[in-house]
Amino acid sequence: MPMSLFDQPLAAPAEPVTLTPKQIEQLNSKLSAMRHDIANHLTVIVTAAEMAANTSEKARHHLSLLFQQVPRIKDAVNAFTTEFETVFGIRRS
Repeated sequence: MPMSLFDQPLAAPAEPVTLTPKQIEQLNSKLSAMRHDIANHLTVIVTAAEMAANTSEKARHHLSLLFQQVPRIKDAVNAFTTEFETVFGIRRS
Protein backbone atom coordinates (compact mmCIF):
# COMPACT_ATOMS: atom_id res chain seq x y z
CA MET A 1 0.00 0.00 0.00
CA PRO A 2 1.52 3.38 -0.96
CA MET A 3 2.36 5.84 1.75
CA SER A 4 -0.10 8.74 2.03
CA LEU A 5 0.92 12.35 2.40
CA PHE A 6 -0.05 12.21 6.07
CA ASP A 7 2.13 9.17 6.80
CA GLN A 8 5.30 10.90 5.67
CA PRO A 9 7.49 12.42 8.38
CA LEU A 10 7.40 16.18 8.60
CA ALA A 11 10.43 18.27 9.51
CA ALA A 12 9.96 21.86 10.58
CA PRO A 13 12.43 24.46 9.33
CA ALA A 14 15.54 24.79 11.49
CA GLU A 15 15.48 28.57 11.20
CA PRO A 16 12.65 31.07 11.78
CA VAL A 17 10.45 31.66 8.77
CA THR A 18 9.29 35.14 7.85
CA LEU A 19 6.01 35.57 6.03
CA THR A 20 4.83 38.76 4.41
CA PRO A 21 1.30 40.03 5.06
CA LYS A 22 0.48 39.03 1.46
CA GLN A 23 1.67 35.47 2.08
CA ILE A 24 -0.43 35.26 5.23
CA GLU A 25 -3.41 36.60 3.28
CA GLN A 26 -2.87 33.92 0.61
CA LEU A 27 -2.61 31.16 3.23
CA ASN A 28 -5.76 32.40 4.90
CA SER A 29 -7.54 32.43 1.55
CA LYS A 30 -6.48 28.82 0.95
CA LEU A 31 -7.66 27.87 4.44
CA SER A 32 -11.03 29.50 3.72
CA ALA A 33 -11.33 27.59 0.44
CA MET A 34 -10.44 24.34 2.22
CA ARG A 35 -13.12 24.95 4.88
CA HIS A 36 -15.68 25.61 2.14
CA ASP A 37 -14.71 22.43 0.26
CA ILE A 38 -14.87 20.32 3.44
CA ALA A 39 -18.31 21.72 4.27
CA ASN A 40 -19.50 20.85 0.75
CA HIS A 41 -18.14 17.29 1.01
CA LEU A 42 -19.75 16.83 4.41
CA THR A 43 -23.07 18.00 2.99
CA VAL A 44 -22.86 15.32 0.29
CA ILE A 45 -22.02 12.67 2.89
CA VAL A 46 -24.93 13.68 5.13
CA THR A 47 -27.37 13.80 2.22
CA ALA A 48 -26.32 10.36 0.98
CA ALA A 49 -26.49 8.95 4.50
CA GLU A 50 -29.96 10.40 5.05
CA MET A 51 -31.14 8.75 1.84
CA ALA A 52 -29.61 5.43 2.91
CA ALA A 53 -31.15 5.64 6.39
CA ASN A 54 -34.26 3.88 5.14
CA THR A 55 -32.50 0.52 5.20
CA SER A 56 -31.84 -2.13 7.83
CA GLU A 57 -31.32 -1.51 11.55
CA LYS A 58 -27.61 -2.34 11.23
CA ALA A 59 -27.23 0.15 8.40
CA ARG A 60 -29.02 2.81 10.46
CA HIS A 61 -26.58 2.15 13.32
CA HIS A 62 -23.59 2.62 11.01
CA LEU A 63 -25.16 5.73 9.54
CA SER A 64 -25.58 7.10 13.05
CA LEU A 65 -21.84 6.68 13.58
CA LEU A 66 -21.26 8.47 10.28
CA PHE A 67 -23.46 11.40 11.31
CA GLN A 68 -21.51 11.73 14.56
CA GLN A 69 -18.33 12.36 12.59
CA VAL A 70 -19.63 15.47 10.83
CA PRO A 71 -19.59 17.81 13.86
CA ARG A 72 -16.25 16.34 14.95
CA ILE A 73 -14.71 17.20 11.59
CA LYS A 74 -16.22 20.69 11.65
CA ASP A 75 -14.96 21.25 15.22
CA ALA A 76 -11.43 20.16 14.26
CA VAL A 77 -11.36 22.49 11.25
CA ASN A 78 -12.75 25.37 13.31
CA ALA A 79 -10.20 24.80 16.10
CA PHE A 80 -7.37 24.87 13.58
CA THR A 81 -8.82 27.98 11.96
CA THR A 82 -8.97 29.77 15.32
CA GLU A 83 -5.37 28.88 16.13
CA PHE A 84 -4.20 29.85 12.62
CA GLU A 85 -5.92 33.21 12.84
CA THR A 86 -4.57 33.85 16.33
CA VAL A 87 -0.98 32.99 15.42
CA PHE A 88 -1.04 35.18 12.33
CA GLY A 89 -3.05 38.03 13.83
CA ILE A 90 -5.94 37.63 11.39
CA ARG A 91 -9.15 39.41 12.32
CA ARG A 92 -12.45 38.65 10.62
CA SER A 93 -14.15 41.71 9.20
